[in-house]
Amino acid sequence: MSTQAMSAIWSKLALVAATVSAVVVVVVVGFGQPSSLCVEVEHAIDPLSSFHVDPGTSVIYTTDPPTSGPHLDNENLSGLMGGPQDELEIVTALEGGEVVIEFDRTSENPARLIELADDAVVLVPVERDGVQARAWGRLLTCPTVDVEAVSEFARTNRLRSRAHE
Repeated sequence: MSTQAMSAIWSKLALVAATVSAVVVVVVVGFGQPSSLCVEVEHAIDPLSSFHVDPGTSVIYTTDPPTSGPHLDNENLSGLMGGPQDELEIVTALEGGEVVIEFDRTSENPARLIELADDAVVLVPVERDGVQARAWGRLLTCPTVDVEAVSEFARTNRLRSRAHE
């Protein structure tokens, strides 16, 4: 089958998966000030999550940002990254049971977040306000750095993936 035909199939499958995929649970987690409210969402697992793809493959995920889906078949990320990471690498880490925390590199509490980094919690500095933490099928979004909420999310979601069920 040609690459063009495979790409068309992937696009159609992703569109079907996106239509079927739905937000299952929304939980508001409040820690500290009302302005530091975090929202945790559980996503339906992408039906294409069992597919391994080659580096550089263009993938259309069913959620934005993705919390499951096609991923690489290689080693995962770990610890503190030097900058933004490719979505394929992030989804690969999530499938391996890691929690990926993206935070504003200019935030006031990066040192407290950095303390969370280990072999199952990856920290990624980005150019965006607030904090976004992802685990397999789950997303936590905080408008400001809320170390307690992010820490709890990391603690309860580490090693949460299809590979660890």
